[in-house]
Amino acid sequence: MSMVRNIPVAFKSGELQLEGIISEGSNDKPFSIVLCSPEPHLGGNMDSSVVKRLALDLVTAGYFCFRFNYRGVGSSEGTIDMRQGQVTDAGSAVQLMENWPTSDAKKLILIGYSYEAGVALRLGLSQANSFAAIVLISPHMKLPPLGLELVREAGNINTPMMVISGDKDLSASPDSISDWIESLSNKLVTSNIVVDGDRSWRGKEGQLSVEIIEYINKIVL
Repeated sequence: MSMVRNIPVAFKSGELQLEGIISEGSNDKPFSIVLCSPEPHLGGNMDSSVVKRLALDLVTAGYFCFRFNYRGVGSSEGTIDMRQGQVTDAGSAVQLMENWPTSDAKKLILIGYSYEAGVALRLGLSQANSFAAIVLISPHMKLPPLGLELVREAGNINTPMMVISGDKDLSASPDSISDWIESLSNKLVTSNIVVDGDRSWRGKEGQLSVEIIEYINKIVL
């Protein structure tokens, strides 16, 4: 296992200052990953168990990782904004990685968990050529304001994208994900349903990491 170094950073999103953590290890894979943490309105943050474990596993696998707190969360300035504010913050996090000295702006991967899967999809559509791959973990399909089914232009995504969810996740059931992907008619969008997984991924964190790392390796290496 590589040694992991966590570097606290402050960065701007508009007029607000946000906080984040860059995690690096051997960095033997030339790709940087931005992790969008879940449900800020319900206490989710960059230290949420799934995000923190995934960051550790990605860095151990040789990737360079950045996770951050949205506006109004932790020490990040401002108030929580479940709509455009979160997309803006995620875009600012991506911009930080694009300009980071040891990161390659042309080799970025975006991962969003739960509500922030909706943020990742919207950002992927607005920055069409910015990402090598996108991973959406346990997305809300119908629930506003960030449900995937509310994004009518999602079929236009031109980036490889995987939706990964557990078969016990009531907000992202296998049928709802399958129906949505079929409606897109886009071969770049695939799904992975993990048996006995739920929205919390409790007891399945390691498998989640394995599935995501295998997908990323297949797409970008």
